[in-house]
Amino acid sequence: MALISQSAVTFSGTLSSATLASDLLRSSINGVNGMSLKTLGRGHVSPRRKGFNITAKPLKEKPKPVTLEFEKPLMDLQKRIIDFVELHGDRAGYDDPAVVTGIGTIDGGRFMFMGHQKGRNTKENIQRGMPTPHGYRKALRMMYYADHHGFPIVTFIDTPGAFADLKSEELGQGEAIAHNLRTMFGLKVPIVSIVMGEGGSGGALAIGCANKLLMLENAVFYVASPEACAAILWKTAKASPKAAEKLRITANELCRLQIADGIIPEPLGGAHADPHWTSVQIKKAILESMDELQKMGTEELLRHRKLKFCKIGGFQEGPPVDPEKKSQHEKKRRTEAGSYFRQSVAG
Repeated sequence: MALISQSAVTFSGTLSSATLASDLLRSSINGVNGMSLKTLGRGHVSPRRKGFNITAKPLKEKPKPVTLEFEKPLMDLQKRIIDFVELHGDRAGYDDPAVVTGIGTIDGGRFMFMGHQKGRNTKENIQRGMPTPHGYRKALRMMYYADHHGFPIVTFIDTPGAFADLKSEELGQGEAIAHNLRTMFGLKVPIVSIVMGEGGSGGALAIGCANKLLMLENAVFYVASPEACAAILWKTAKASPKAAEKLRITANELCRLQIADGIIPEPLGGAHADPHWTSVQIKKAILESMDELQKMGTEELLRHRKLKFCKIGGFQEGPPVDPEKKSQHEKKRRTEAGSYFRQSVAG
């Protein structure tokens, strides 16, 4: 894609600290019940080494443009997305404001949009924050709606992960995420996901199983944050730069590993420095990706999405493993295991 860079430019320069949406964890029981995470996201810039400890930090230093800024309200043609109508509810009596969904148009084309909405201060973070099972079930409902009406799906990912409190676990957080993962692989419409800030763990994947995964230049995508990974492996958050390097969380590295499919450029200073310019680049990237995907037939589209994820981790030290061969090998292994089980039962 011409408008999407395939290599990230390492961010340089210092950014002043600010109160972050991710500095507070939302309690779904009664307001904010978490602790300040001021020690997280306070990166330092070393002019001698452009490493992962600086490329992963700019998104946490200033308030990033959030999902609603790219989606609503009614905007003029030169801006972002127009005619956006937000849809609410999971049809089970709940509506999680941390996940925003709705229908909108770009240059006359109608799309289903869904994305994470973290909030930027204490008040917004109490209202929104990290997604709960209700939010993922709302997104699931909209996926079925889009599939039924033939609307391509665009998702905006920006969450450190799903909310992991006791109530969310009791309501089936894992089941809600797993249901979304399974459903997305069967949707017959094109899906494009964009990582705007951070995409963490299953909370990001629950709306991220797409044909195309695009990332803003300074965004990160990970199974666990560098601070959490360092605390688990080395028992100290001070090892987070080392963890970030091992995790390969930046857009450039993820494109190299063929996990991300493209990098959307940001203005100097990051997306928050010029949200309008960034939104124009996102709009162009969405249209280019959708033009490519809409040329595919239904079966080809489903196969494209499946093979994208099958090839992840399909190589170690040598050349990449052919996803088709990997899939055939897995089928053969399951067939042999089933045959052995039947023989054991018969014996």
